Amino acid sequence: MYRKGVFHSYPYRVTNSAHGVYDDNFGVKYKPNHKWTWFNVINGKVTWCPDAVFVSNQDGLDGKTTIDEYNHAYLKMLVFGDSFTHWNQKGYTWPDLLQENLANKLDVNVGVLNYGRGGYGILQMFDLAEAKIKEHQPDLVIFAFITDDLTRARLWFKTMEIGGYTRILVSPKKDDFHPKFTLDTVLVNPSVDLAWCNKSLKNRKSNPVLEQLNKQYEEIRRSVYKIHGLTEDNLFSVSNFYLFNRIIYGRAFVPRFGLPQLTINDFVVDKQLVSRIKSIKHSKTPYLLFHLPIKKEIDQSKIQTNQQQALLLASLERLTNKKVSFLFKDIEKYEVPEAIDSRPHDIHPNFSGLKLYADLITGHVIKNIVP
Repeated sequence: MYRKGVFHSYPYRVTNSAHGVYDDNFGVKYKPNHKWTWFNVINGKVTWCPDAVFVSNQDGLDGKTTIDEYNHAYLKMLVFGDSFTHWNQKGYTWPDLLQENLANKLDVNVGVLNYGRGGYGILQMFDLAEAKIKEHQPDLVIFAFITDDLTRARLWFKTMEIGGYTRILVSPKKDDFHPKFTLDTVLVNPSVDLAWCNKSLKNRKSNPVLEQLNKQYEEIRRSVYKIHGLTEDNLFSVSNFYLFNRIIYGRAFVPRFGLPQLTINDFVVDKQLVSRIKSIKHSKTPYLLFHLPIKKEIDQSKIQTNQQQALLLASLERLTNKKVSFLFKDIEKYEVPEAIDSRPHDIHPNFSGLKLYADLITGHVIKNIVP
C-alpha cells in the first residue's frame, strides 16, 4: 500500500501466471504439468522467494500420483482439502508422504490421488468428493481441513484482463465476476520469476520490475477502493467498514479482506452439502475426517475456533455421524519440530510440517484398514 511516497506494511504477493483455471462445477481446477509459486513484497521490497509451492502432474492434480498409477494400485485412496493439502515442499505434498508411509508399512502398492484445492472449505470438499468417489471408486477417502475451512463459502476463481492487467479473481458467485463482488488473490506480472526474486532479495535496491509491481499494486488497490466508494481518508471509518462488508459478505462484522465467508451456524442449512453427504454414505465408501492444526493449535493443544466455527464443527460431526480426528491430540507421541510452517513469511507448512501431518494420519489410516 503506497501513500505519499511511503509503503505501509500491507504485503502483497506476486506471480507470473495463474495455476488454476475456472471450473463451473467446482470453482477451480489446475493446469496439467505446471509449477507455480508466488513471491512476497512488503514495504515495496521483496521479502520471500519460495520455490514451487504447487506442482501439478499430467492429470492436473497437485500430487505425484497420476490416475493411471492409482488405477494399478492395490490400496486406492482419495484426499480432499484446501491449500494445506496440495501445498508442495521439496517436491512433496503431505498426501505424497502418506502414500510412501503406507506403502512401506503395509508392503503393498498404494495410490493416493490429491484433490486438495486452494481456498476450499468444507462445502466444496464434499462437492468434489461426491463426484470423484463415483469416478474413482476408492477404498478410503480422507477429508483434511484447517479451522478456517469451516466457515469458507463456495468460491470460483477466474483469470481476467481488467484495466490492462491480468487479475486472478475469486467470487462467491460462479456466474458473476463483477469487481464489486470479487477479491484479488495475488498480483500477476509475467516479468517475475525465481531468479528475479532472489536477485531482488539479495540486492535491496529498487529495480524496474519492482517499481512496475508497486505501481501495479497501487493502481489496482485504488480501483478497488473506487468501486466501493472508499478513499484514503474514509477507508477505515465505521460506516464504510460496515458498508463494505455488507456488500461483499452480506453481513457487517467480518474481516475486510480475505476469502468470502459463510453466514450460517449449522451445515444442515446447506441442502447441497446434505445431499452430498447422503450420496457418499449411500456409496458405502469409508471416509475419515481430519483437522490439520497450525502451530498455535499444537502449542495450546486446542483447536482455535470462534463460536460460529464451533457450531459448524459440531454440525459436521452430526451430519456425517463421524468424529473428527484432531491431530494435535496425537502430538505427545511425536517429536514436533521447532518450526512446522514458513512464518513469518507464510502460515503454510514447511517440509517438516507436511511430514508431521503425514506421519500422524498414517497411524489413523492403518487402524481403519487393517482388521
